[in-house]
Amino acid sequence: MTVKKKTIILDVSILVSLILIIAFAWFLLHNNDMPLPLRNLKQENVQVGRQIFHVWVASTPKEQTRGLMFVKNLPKNDGMLFVWDHYVMEPFWMKNTLIPLTILFIKDGKVIKHMDMKPCHTIICPLYNPNTKYNMALEINQTSQNYMGKMVKIQPKNEHAN
Repeated sequence: MTVKKKTIILDVSILVSLILIIAFAWFLLHNNDMPLPLRNLKQENVQVGRQIFHVWVASTPKEQTRGLMFVKNLPKNDGMLFVWDHYVMEPFWMKNTLIPLTILFIKDGKVIKHMDMKPCHTIICPLYNPNTKYNMALEINQTSQNYMGKMVKIQPKNEHAN
């Protein structure tokens, strides 16, 4: 191989490497808003009273255990909806959760309990127990808005509230 061919091959290799590095850096910078575990979850719209929230749906035990752990930023009207096909009385905790949240416990389409939860970065974290049966729970950014007694409607992601 001549020196000129070796130089061209080396130049092309360097150029391809730079393109890959730039593409990887762009991916890292533009995909940090949504942590990897949330990317694969189903998304829905949830209407609570007149307010609409864009939510990730956690319906398996693994998804529910992970919840919003390690999420650094939650847009104002986003959240996570926990769904069961039966009634539960499970407490929630904020282990490795970085942002303050409000949780709405829902039974048969109606908010029955509203609790504010604080981030927890220690080994032992407090439990947030509604002490009542429910079949859905909605975690949203902490709010002073009172949703008690409000009706809850799940809508497909592309549908708008009436």
